[in-house]
Amino acid sequence: MEEARSVVHNSGNLTGTLTISANEVLCAYRLPAVFQLFRSRFPEVRLIFRSVPNQQLKQTLFDGKADVVFILDEPVLSTGLTVEPLLEEHFGFFVAPDHHLSNYHAKA
Repeated sequence: MEEARSVVHNSGNLTGTLTISANEVLCAYRLPAVFQLFRSRFPEVRLIFRSVPNQQLKQTLFDGKADVVFILDEPVLSTGLTVEPLLEEHFGFFVAPDHHLSNYHAKA
């Protein structure tokens, strides 16, 4: 309710609190630049960030503990969530040259 009043009474500037959750990998490598850009565009929005294990991220939305989550996952289909894919992430698999899996070639 407080956030709604703040937005309505403000002179057009986005204000309030946004709680964001993501796993540690995204926290360290992907999100710092995103948060910095968001803060420069919306300086009056208070960002609260919580690092959460990947398997618990969706539940934080349902429990009201987060407003937005960033997740590394297969495409998510849900009637209870709004999902916006941001980018396709490619992963590498590395083994020593003499490891028995070094001759394995996965199909892309």
